[in-house]
Amino acid sequence: MELQRRTLLEYLHDTVRRDPQKTAVIFHGESFSWSEVDRCSDYFAVRLLRSGLKRGEHVGIWCANSYNWIIAFLAAVKLDCLPVAVNTSFKYPEVRGIVEYAKLRMLLFGDGHKDVDFHPIIAGLQKDFPDLLALPIGGSVGDLREEMFTGTEKETKLPASEAKPDDILAMLLTSGTTGKAKGVMLSHYNLTNTARSTIEAMGWTAEDRMFIGVSLFHCFGLTSSLISSIILGCTMCPVTSFRTKQTLECVQENRCTILNGVPTMFLAMLRNPSLKEYDLSSLRCGIIAGSAISPTEYMDVCKAFPSMKFVPSYGQTETSPAVSFSLLSDTDEKNAYTAGKILPHVEARIVSLKDRRPLPCGETGELEIRGYNVMQGYYRMEELTKETISADGWLKTGDLAVLDEENYLYMKGRCKDLIIRGGENISPQEIENVLLEKCPWLAEVCVVSLPAEVIQERIAACVILKEGEKLQEEEIRSRLKKELADYKIPDAFILFDHFPVTASGKVRRPELVKQLTAGEDGRITRKEQDHE
Repeated sequence: MELQRRTLLEYLHDTVRRDPQKTAVIFHGESFSWSEVDRCSDYFAVRLLRSGLKRGEHVGIWCANSYNWIIAFLAAVKLDCLPVAVNTSFKYPEVRGIVEYAKLRMLLFGDGHKDVDFHPIIAGLQKDFPDLLALPIGGSVGDLREEMFTGTEKETKLPASEAKPDDILAMLLTSGTTGKAKGVMLSHYNLTNTARSTIEAMGWTAEDRMFIGVSLFHCFGLTSSLISSIILGCTMCPVTSFRTKQTLECVQENRCTILNGVPTMFLAMLRNPSLKEYDLSSLRCGIIAGSAISPTEYMDVCKAFPSMKFVPSYGQTETSPAVSFSLLSDTDEKNAYTAGKILPHVEARIVSLKDRRPLPCGETGELEIRGYNVMQGYYRMEELTKETISADGWLKTGDLAVLDEENYLYMKGRCKDLIIRGGENISPQEIENVLLEKCPWLAEVCVVSLPAEVIQERIAACVILKEGEKLQEEEIRSRLKKELADYKIPDAFILFDHFPVTASGKVRRPELVKQLTAGEDGRITRKEQDHE
């Protein structure tokens, strides 16, 4: 694949010209063609201008996955405004911080998400920010369909976009699991070429039908789902949020061929007793990425979806997000252990945590990336941008990894999650993989560290049991001793009913650590958990 210097709107217009009546979106049982999507985003862009928005201003989109989200995003892009994707799980203090930090002029909002009602939050924001324009876009298809626009909105012609490939296309917010939100600035060049690399790696075509259950406010959803579909001209089947039954019904009803997701999504479907009741034979492939999955779990997922090829991938928001994909020809057995091969036109290296010295193949260190996919920087955070991207373009990912001679990537966990016990470096992910592989009665595992005298840190394995099973702590220790050095064996095993997770399905390790306290007898106990 050769890199191209084009904007997202150029790709959209190509798709509309190529096949205007082809179905672009199926949502809540209604279908919309590419020409309808193009027209409605024009009409909505006019509505935004008439509401007081000016070209080039910042527009927050705070809405669950929907047809309306897609229209709102494209309308903002057509005005050369900067879309800022807001997490639907955010509460008032978090959204308030985003309005202030991202300098939002307008916030497009849905009705709510799960137990969060957006309307009272919006009322509070408008008191705090009198100049903030807030415009409801609802959650049903009835709000932004063609017949809901006025004659004036339909008759007004938009001026042509003046965007260039290097201009920022979107600001995506990331903070890991703690800390102040960081606005990752990604250009048309970053996002469209990463989407094109994804399409090529996955072998997708315009005839595919893509189920979209990953959130569009995340880079995984925006690039691999929406932007890839615009470039291809395939059909999107979004759902407001991932629910096992809703996903299975949508795939069966719409004969979806692509199902991308984070491991927790596939594991939830795998463990649902009703999985076998659905006809999923239309599925042919999907990306599995966003968080770690053990080799045992990966193979279980492959067996549960026999018609699908699951392609492991590694990436992060700062890399638009894709860095690596397994080859479609790679075996499941190989994919169970790797995060894929580094993409063409992308450079990767492993460096020492002590002195940043590049390390040879096979050694563990921090992964650094350089290429077309690397972000333009963090919004209003020049010093952090300089700390993250070197003068010669290398991005520090903060991830521990190994590269082999064929440029395949093997992830070892987060640098900040690295446990240092008695001077030994320990990867939580290594312990988690062994636990899940050797102890089949465990459903989920998360290994964290807690402060300790002398040895620096002690290891706690938080575990969720499969239904009807018991902990069997001594048996766990016995099996681990056959696989791991003694210093890697957890000091304690703590039972949980569920783990706190982010909106993208990643375990919130810092929150898990907060739930663990030292009891009077020195044993590790856990606080009462808040259900999410």
